[in-house]
Amino acid sequence: LGLQLYENGAKGFMHWGFNFYNTAYSLSKVDPNEDTSAGGLFPSGDSFIVYPNEDNVIMTIRAESMYEAYQDYRLCKLAEAYLGEEKTREILQRAGICDFNVYPRSVSAHKRIRETLIENIIERKCRNATCVAGENQG
Repeated sequence: LGLQLYENGAKGFMHWGFNFYNTAYSLSKVDPNEDTSAGGLFPSGDSFIVYPNEDNVIMTIRAESMYEAYQDYRLCKLAEAYLGEEKTREILQRAGICDFNVYPRSVSAHKRIRETLIENIIERKCRNATCVAGENQG
């Protein structure tokens, strides 16, 4: 999601169901530990990304995925700072990130995109700092 948000120029993202612990039209509340589908309104887990507990919240896999999405977006912004927007978008597009519907579906493809962005950042950063193999070693 973070790569797609960057590629599409999104200025932000809001997940509608951070903690929707209700049934359809909010006619009654549900216990998310007992009913994960908002009374059958949604596929299980779609209506919230955290579980309540006494003191705070318990993160779900969806929350962890959202965290990763935000990290990917920040990685793209860092790449943009070093490589420029055009080069960053080129990397994403070459990897198959075209819009919100066209993108690689495999974990390995996603990891390769991250690695490519990081490698390009490091390469540019070293070039700007005149890093040479063996140089800068005490």
